[in-house]
Amino acid sequence: MDDIVRNLWNKEIGYKVDSVAVSKNGEYIVAASTQDTNIYHLTQAHIRWKYKTKAPIRCVAISDDGRYILAGAEDSTLYLLDRNNHLIWQESISANSVVISHDLKYIACGGNDCNIYFFTRYGKLLWRWATQDYVNSVAIATDDNSVIACSKDRNLYFLTNDGKLLWQTRLKGIGLKVAISTDGEYIVVACDNQRVYAYDRKCRLRWEYYFHDEISGVSITEDGQCIVVASPWQNFHFLNKSGKLVYIHETNVGILSLFLTSLGYLLAGSSNKNVYVLKCNLEEIKEPESNLEILIRELIKDQSKLLKQYQKEVAVLVTDIREYSPFVGKEDEARKNKFQNYENIISSLLKDGGQLVKNIQDAYISIWTDPVKAVECGRKIQNEFIKYNENKSLEEEICVRIGITYGKLELEKEKQLNKPFLIACNIPCYANKGQVLITKELIPLIEGKILIELESIGSKEIKGLEKLVPLYEVKDSPYANIGWYS
Repeated sequence: MDDIVRNLWNKEIGYKVDSVAVSKNGEYIVAASTQDTNIYHLTQAHIRWKYKTKAPIRCVAISDDGRYILAGAEDSTLYLLDRNNHLIWQESISANSVVISHDLKYIACGGNDCNIYFFTRYGKLLWRWATQDYVNSVAIATDDNSVIACSKDRNLYFLTNDGKLLWQTRLKGIGLKVAISTDGEYIVVACDNQRVYAYDRKCRLRWEYYFHDEISGVSITEDGQCIVVASPWQNFHFLNKSGKLVYIHETNVGILSLFLTSLGYLLAGSSNKNVYVLKCNLEEIKEPESNLEILIRELIKDQSKLLKQYQKEVAVLVTDIREYSPFVGKEDEARKNKFQNYENIISSLLKDGGQLVKNIQDAYISIWTDPVKAVECGRKIQNEFIKYNENKSLEEEICVRIGITYGKLELEKEKQLNKPFLIACNIPCYANKGQVLITKELIPLIEGKILIELESIGSKEIKGLEKLVPLYEVKDSPYANIGWYS
């Protein structure tokens, strides 16, 4: 993994670098220091220009295309400059953190006057939100320009682009830095207790990461797949979207500020007065897509044909293998045999009343006009693999996850998976013991026609849907006390 991060260039500006930002393509860079009154604009290891202010600079930002530079000074002055060193406007606003929205329409900032501010790019104040203490960091989500901010009052605030509070939550430490993905589904906040917390846009804690050191910066890619954390003590930690540490990049300088773009350009400001530009291989850091996730993406391209073919409600059945990673590179013989056995059993059972729509390695999706036969097929698949695993070693066992739902195939939004497909593809992640899980729409259709026992496992989140979906486990397998299922 030595090629994950490589140094492109570095440039000294004469003072410790407390704040940095970079355009999306890595070409234009802005940097500043709390020991200096200049805003520095750099490209390709050269200082293009310096803009002199009346007070030291606390924070800087740059637009994705590099056209606009935003800076907050210690004398409570907010500056907006263009790429050619011209002042567009300035306002009397306290700012510890500044950000320009990806669509270039809005500016957000927050500072020592305990307010979050939201401006148009032209300097018109649209709203402000009062916090209980200094605002340490702000960020804007691309999709809807919602604002996330952390404050010295230990709260994390999530606001709409018209200034309405969606939620706030109490942190376990003082929030120092915050970053957000394009869709707002990944919000990361670094705290003074040496921990990074990840929330979703509904204020649910996804994970926390103990950094074991003081944190000077945190940044996240637009898709939420890669997170980088840095300290004043000479290293970067790269995490994937699940909060798992993937790679540590050691340096011989203290990192005071950082910024990571979706193209893998990593910008760092250091205590040795240098700005560093690095290039990261983000594909090595990202969590591999599951075969089900690939299946969802591929199915979106083909589903219009199915919508025309099936005009009435249908049952949708999805299966995959628990902890079966997508095949990459040369496949070993044991894995090949295991998958071949799985494929043979699944293919033969789906022929009894179902139409195979698509499969990506272990992920299979099929359509059934008869919901009774769909549920019966799910039970047969489960029983076949429970018997198959009876005399197998742990490495040889195949744990099949099964999800079934029912509904009409109707296209709701362009480039979005139809609801029955979407629900069915998300159900298997809740069937990690090899259960057959169904939605409540199927219950009245199979009652009295199949002798089964159902047990509610509660309402579960389906990615892409606003509301939770109640799920039920089919409990009547005669082999349920064998192996992993028990």
